[in-house]
Amino acid sequence: MNNENIEEILKNISEEEIPADVHKIAQETSNNFSSSLKQTRQPKQHILLEQIMKSRMTKLAAAAAIIVAVVLSISVFDKSIGTAYAIEQTIEANRGLLFIHLKCEPAGTGVEEIWAQFDDNRELLRLRMNFPNTMDGPKDVVWQEGKAEVWFKANKGIAVLKEKNILAQLKMSYKSFDPKLLGEQLYHAQADEKKQIEIQESRSKDESITITWTRNGLRTVYKVDPETKLLQQFEKYELKDGEYKFLGRTRYLDYNQPVDPEIFVLNPPAEVVRADQTTQEVGMAKGELSEEEIAVEVARQFLEALIDQDYAKAGKLIANVPAEWVKQQPFGKTKYIRIVSIGKPVPYTKTGSLRVPCKVEIEKDGKITVQSIAPCIRQVYGQPERRQIINVF
Repeated sequence: MNNENIEEILKNISEEEIPADVHKIAQETSNNFSSSLKQTRQPKQHILLEQIMKSRMTKLAAAAAIIVAVVLSISVFDKSIGTAYAIEQTIEANRGLLFIHLKCEPAGTGVEEIWAQFDDNRELLRLRMNFPNTMDGPKDVVWQEGKAEVWFKANKGIAVLKEKNILAQLKMSYKSFDPKLLGEQLYHAQADEKKQIEIQESRSKDESITITWTRNGLRTVYKVDPETKLLQQFEKYELKDGEYKFLGRTRYLDYNQPVDPEIFVLNPPAEVVRADQTTQEVGMAKGELSEEEIAVEVARQFLEALIDQDYAKAGKLIANVPAEWVKQQPFGKTKYIRIVSIGKPVPYTKTGSLRVPCKVEIEKDGKITVQSIAPCIRQVYGQPERRQIINVF
């Protein structure tokens, strides 16, 4: 049944031909069925009913008769009404989420586990991300109330960071796992002929709905809960030698479970040093200097601070760590006399920094000797315009 059939039938049906008591029944049937079509994402049928009701040729009784015919037609020829899955259902199911907990397997060099809490408008309130293996070693990050805390486990330190760009950076990592954004990506991909979307319905409440998205040599297989329509997990594959090879899996462990406040609190050992970068500027501003020039200047000022025993200044150049912490380090216990040389910075790929080889005269056991020292300089975390020392060899 199409629009031309409907208009033709409407022209030939008069209101008198329909019994009065059918009017009300048919109208209620129309309303209920239209609502059902909206809920089960049957846009074509819903639009068809709206066209019938808005037709200039339509009287209530005539529309009622046609609607009954359409209902019967759809019931016969479209068995998916009320049961068919549509990606929009997953998008809708995600609108009310207040808490998500997920885990990535294997973690590799990226994030391993994420906890995210949202307000009623689904704006991010708190975020925790654990990274088992980065160029800084393992680290945990917690963001809330406009600040982020980063626990560098290998270096036994915590940096408390200003808002600035840190949330944007964290969101860049998180958005790859946000089930609402993933649902929206799938929805829009359906309209792209270059991207293949296949949906396999579940045959029981214990079997997941499967969505397979294939594009540009990549394949992602999503599993959706058939009852809640929430994403359960997704797996990524890459085409190699004519076969799709498994890359990794992300599992959604909890949705809207009661939130333990301790999840968003870092609890490091007592010896971990806190470097609060919200109280003052950290490191040095790069300004117009090149990367090599700023690395040399940071190294120079750090060595001069040690020579002057200005441990507060030295600490500011090392992520704003306390002066007392500097004094406890080997370089803080050494008596520096003068800078002998500062060499050309070289890339240190392990930490993504520039390592500056230096030679300094020191006094040890009443004798003057020359010591080699190599500070590693890198961008301040979350402050791209500033540089700091992240390690001293």
